[in-house]
Amino acid sequence: MNSSLETTEKVLSRTANFFAGVGGFFIFLMMLHICADVFLKYVFSSPIDGTLEIVSAFYMTTIVFAPLMAVTLFEGHISVTLFTAVLKPRSVKVAILIVSLFCVLITAYMTYAGIDQALRKMASGESWETSSGYIAIWHARWSYPIGVGLACVAFAWTSLQTYFAIKYNLEIEDGDMGLG
Repeated sequence: MNSSLETTEKVLSRTANFFAGVGGFFIFLMMLHICADVFLKYVFSSPIDGTLEIVSAFYMTTIVFAPLMAVTLFEGHISVTLFTAVLKPRSVKVAILIVSLFCVLITAYMTYAGIDQALRKMASGESWETSSGYIAIWHARWSYPIGVGLACVAFAWTSLQTYFAIKYNLEIEDGDMGLG
C-alpha cells in the first residue's frame, strides 16, 4: 500500500479511536457524577446542584457524538443488504459510493449548521437554570459539529476508497470499507 495512504489510515484510525475513548471516558465521568450525586443526596441530604443539566448537556451529547467517526470508519452503522445482496459486485460498489457521497453532503451540511448554532449559543452565553442559579452550557454545543464533522471525514474516506475500488476493479468485502 502507498505510504501516504497508510499514513492517512493511521491518522484516521487514531483520531477515531481517540474520540471513541473520549466518549467512553464521558460515560465513566457521568457514572461517577451520578453516583456521587445520589450518595450525597441520600447520605448528607445535599445533592450536587445541576447534575441533570450537566448530564443532559455535557455528558450525553459527548457520549453520542464523539464516537461517530469510529462508528463510521469501523463500519458500526446498521446496514441492510436486502437490496444489495442480489446486485453484482460492481453495482454494490457504485451503490456504496452513491450512499457515501450522499452522507458526505448531509454530514457536511449538518456540521455547518452545528457550527453556526454553536457560535450563536456561544455569543449569547447560553445557560440553563438549576435549583440554585444558572449553569453555562454553551460549551456543550460544540460536541455536535465536532462529532458530525469527523463522521463527514470518515464518509469522505469511504467515498475515496470506493471510488478507487471501482476505478481499479478491486474487491470489496465486509470490513474493507472505512478501516474495519
